[in-house]
Amino acid sequence: MIALRSLTAGAVALSLIAPAASQIMMDVAAPDVKIGLNGPDFDACGGVGKVVTADDAEGSVPVFNLTQAWRVRIDHLPPGTVVWMCETRDGWEGIVFPSHPHQKFGDCGVSLPVEAPKTYHGPCKSGWINPKSVELIAG
Repeated sequence: MIALRSLTAGAVALSLIAPAASQIMMDVAAPDVKIGLNGPDFDACGGVGKVVTADDAEGSVPVFNLTQAWRVRIDHLPPGTVVWMCETRDGWEGIVFPSHPHQKFGDCGVSLPVEAPKTYHGPCKSGWINPKSVELIAG
């Protein structure tokens, strides 16, 4: 009997917490980096930029998965790194960049038009950086 009561009380407590937790996650989730926002007559990412400042103790610029609270650092880019600048949202710059040192900048697949705006899915990485950390060099 005691085990059944504990299980039931735990299930009730979990059911009361679960909706609030999922609501919080939906409220802070930001969209992935989108490409093609300038229309079908322009490159999928409209600009090329160069990382110009270091924002962290490692001497690099952190790249995040989200533009809002609870974001997670997914990578870091040293000054001089060239990136595609694809989207500006909530005071952040959505970028696309090679995922490893042997991948070429042009391999990212964003230098040609796309029919309609869509979420970038590779083959390069994408994420969000502070726009003050990147300087537009073309576009």
